[in-house]
Amino acid sequence: MSWENDKLNREAEAETLLRFLDNRMATLSARGEQQSYVLNLDAPWGHGKSFFLNGTAAALKADGHAVARVNAWETDFASEPLLAILSALDKALQPYLTKPALKAAWGNALSAGSTIAVSLVKNVASQTAKRYAGDFVEEAREALGGPVKKSDDEEDSYGVGAGIEEAIEKLADRGLEKLLIAFRAQEASITTFRTQVGRLISSLGGKRIYVLVDELDRCRPDYAVRTLEAVKHLFNTPGVVFIIATDTSQLIEAIKAVYGQSFGSGAYLRRFFNRSYRLRPPPFIPFVEHLFDRYGIEPDDFDLLPEVPAVRYIAKSSEAFSLSLRDLEQAFDLLGTVKDTWPYPIKLQLAFLWPLICMFHRGDRSAFDAVAAGSSIDLPKNLLARQLLVGKSWGRHSTSDFSIDVQTLFGSAAEFMRTDIVDFLQNSPTNTVEQHLSDSFRREVGALHDGQLLWSPRTISVIREYPNYVELAFRFSAKD
Repeated sequence: MSWENDKLNREAEAETLLRFLDNRMATLSARGEQQSYVLNLDAPWGHGKSFFLNGTAAALKADGHAVARVNAWETDFASEPLLAILSALDKALQPYLTKPALKAAWGNALSAGSTIAVSLVKNVASQTAKRYAGDFVEEAREALGGPVKKSDDEEDSYGVGAGIEEAIEKLADRGLEKLLIAFRAQEASITTFRTQVGRLISSLGGKRIYVLVDELDRCRPDYAVRTLEAVKHLFNTPGVVFIIATDTSQLIEAIKAVYGQSFGSGAYLRRFFNRSYRLRPPPFIPFVEHLFDRYGIEPDDFDLLPEVPAVRYIAKSSEAFSLSLRDLEQAFDLLGTVKDTWPYPIKLQLAFLWPLICMFHRGDRSAFDAVAAGSSIDLPKNLLARQLLVGKSWGRHSTSDFSIDVQTLFGSAAEFMRTDIVDFLQNSPTNTVEQHLSDSFRREVGALHDGQLLWSPRTISVIREYPNYVELAFRFSAKD
């Protein structure tokens, strides 16, 4: 089972979800309700939906179920989503087709499904052709000098009106006949597909077919809608379970893009799902650990007081800034971009940089600009209560337990904006924070000034550049 690095404790949620599905499918079967089950797994982007599906798929396979995986974002280049689902099912079912009868059943189902998919592709092409054909008819009318005029005592202006009318009637009759034939053929194919899939499921010894769909909300809106329609209407077969992971708020917007902004997308969407499950919002500290992993950043990439873990500092200060998980994620993206654009061979001071990013992301430009100008500011009052740790601090004559808050760390680091390195290093450090800053100054002097302290001009730390790189990171992150 693939739950390695489960920092958000999603395994426990997956076990609960699968237990719910087992019991719900058993209840439906006992009632004689012959249908599939479609569950919407809802969570904002970046909250571990793909990780959840990966672990869930491994658990289901270990339990003997057939599991098909569909990444809708990777397959929306196709004109018909049904083809992507059929392809995933074909791959997932191969290990179970050990008997000729089962192979034949799936072959028949696949053939029927392919027929449906082809007809759907043709329908899309037909709708496109009709749209352009409509444009052609209008252009033809304009070329003939305007709309056809005729009355009881007036002949057709161009002598073709009656012929066109007769031809249209014949085409309409033939078109209706073809539509009825196509509809009946498609209906028969759907029946065949469901029957053959049902026959296959009955041979799985009580196991089911699970189809896990990811990234649907990132697809083209029309593709997302057609995927849901295919799932609801074609796969309505007992023993088939779909788990469709989406940021549902984004999916609602996608549906509006197809049907119009005034369309009741939420109610429409609920028609496709038997039930929705929203992933539990993770605690801040595990979520920050998750972000470090996802962005490929190491906490040791930043400079921070050794007794203060970077994960805890970011988590606690983010809570104090009242960042939501989504805000935290976006701010972390800015942090990664600052790191990737930072040109100096010294580590970034996280105690100073992270509150700067939080200010900027929250839109508190007055505080941000004040810091950039070298002014001393107070952070939000509730930051003062954010005790980050209890550890050992040393003074001139003894060591003792201590706690430290974000304001103290930020304020001390902010002194880099205004303090001459030479002046600072002339004084001996009196506590743990000052010792850390002294060590950081000396590393900077060694890396950027060949270890030489300059009395003139003043030597100011490159921390003065932080506000510029935060703004630069935002320009990289901004969406058109």
